[in-house]
Amino acid sequence: MTHEEFSELIRREEAKRDRIWDPAERWRMIEEMIDWADAQKSVPRNSKEGCLAAQRKLLGRTDNP
Repeated sequence: MTHEEFSELIRREEAKRDRIWDPAERWRMIEEMIDWADAQKSVPRNSKEGCLAAQRKLLGRTDNP
């Protein structure tokens, strides 16, 4: 498949997808994907609080300065 044929295939597939999706439904799905991605964020391992907690654990300290 040549580059031109591949580009034409992509154009046709995008046009087909655009005909099938209702714009409001498509936007709703995009928002759901963004919400899902935001929910996957983890707490940074090297945050100040995380480092201090690890230090207290390693030193066997129970106080919280």
